[in-house]
Amino acid sequence: MNSKISNLRKQLLLISVSYLTQSVFADCDYEIVVIGAGISGIAAAKQLKEAGCNPTVLEARNRIGGRIWTSTVGTNTIDMGASWIHGIGKGAEGLKKWNNKFNPIYQIAKDNNIATVATWQDEDSAEEAFFWWQGGKTTYDISSFTDNFEEYLKNHQSSASQQTTLEQLFTNFPMTDNQVNRNMKNFSFSYLYGSDYAADPDQLSAKYVGTESYFKGAEHIFPSGYVQIPESISTGINIVYQKKVVGIDYSGNKVSITTQSGDTYECDKVIVTVPLGVLKNNVITFTPPLPSDKQSSINGLGAGLMDKLALEFSSVFWDEDMDWLNYISDGDLKWTQTLNIYKYTQKPILLMFNIGKDAQSFAQMTDQQVLDSAMATLRTMYPNAPDYVNYKRSNWGQDEFAYQSYTFIKAGSTDEDPANIASDIDKKVYFAGEHTNFDFIGTVHGAYISGLDAARAISQGWIFKAFASGIISCLMLLSF
Repeated sequence: MNSKISNLRKQLLLISVSYLTQSVFADCDYEIVVIGAGISGIAAAKQLKEAGCNPTVLEARNRIGGRIWTSTVGTNTIDMGASWIHGIGKGAEGLKKWNNKFNPIYQIAKDNNIATVATWQDEDSAEEAFFWWQGGKTTYDISSFTDNFEEYLKNHQSSASQQTTLEQLFTNFPMTDNQVNRNMKNFSFSYLYGSDYAADPDQLSAKYVGTESYFKGAEHIFPSGYVQIPESISTGINIVYQKKVVGIDYSGNKVSITTQSGDTYECDKVIVTVPLGVLKNNVITFTPPLPSDKQSSINGLGAGLMDKLALEFSSVFWDEDMDWLNYISDGDLKWTQTLNIYKYTQKPILLMFNIGKDAQSFAQMTDQQVLDSAMATLRTMYPNAPDYVNYKRSNWGQDEFAYQSYTFIKAGSTDEDPANIASDIDKKVYFAGEHTNFDFIGTVHGAYISGLDAARAISQGWIFKAFASGIISCLMLLSF
């Protein structure tokens, strides 16, 4: 009799183990919607699909990628949004979990045989020429000036409060007060920090400049376009285009999503990956309203603006061995930096940049006004510069699906705000995007990682639910 009971217990134990094993590998039983087919949305959807879900991605545009926008100037491929893999790895500064690992974007490129080209090992090793408003190349010692600028930040950053702007921190920067030095100071703000954060010094938090992490290794671009990255990982994902989401109601058991065209989608979980600029502009109405601390973090972070103007010429007239052609202007920061695309692709193209207030100003101008300003600058740098033959312009500030280029820590905000935005609401509404990842804020890899994080948070929930069900079944069997 005891032997029979013992055998029965063994059989029940085996059945219990089987229940637990099945629970660990249980398929997702959630209906999930991902809002946005940028890199964070595609990363989240791919992760969920691999875990057994079948998410639906709603994308407002008629294309994939979001602020990864690969276009053409003439017949040549050009990236008018994200351009670089910022450090291919291996390893990221200060983050052990990335030891001996490539930047995930570079890893995707390697896995899918997507060609990349190294531009420079780091920003300090780029080949550069410096021009100024008086015409041609400047004779001033720019390197010493910018070195002193960086040293000043290093020595005084600890005194910055949460409210201190970068401009305020440099109020007492030691220099002789004359026109040249004032212009060089303005240039240094833009050259050293403006392009990294797409913001002006009166907006940037002095406390947090340079405190985020970064991947080690060379910076790479994509000769055939950055869009290859989201395209390569989107296979099999259900993406519905031209569906601009205007409402998310999470007040009931299900989440109800409304689009501008009047369609309604119901789901158990939603991942919101729209840019910070869209959240700031209240394009989506949340019901109930977002928690006050989350809304405060959204309001506090900076929606940076950087715009590009790609100019194709019939031939190269500039210093073809330079990476950057830098311009010190007189009284403003227009066209501070120009990238020599020819050096990497052998195509006679210059990519000119504007940031912050100047980008906002140009956003209101016609194409011809912007082109006239750019060509006037180029002809100050190179008096014999010919007319362009083709152009392409970005205008992210006027883009209703972005309202920004990338995010920065604005004076008054903190490094905790991105994580606060990323936190879920009632295990129903999740957030992802470069603005939710302080370690890699403002980067494509930061957006990608945030999408994975949001998907994992959801998948861990259903695995726990299935595992708990398995435990209950085990206990019921073993009670016999």
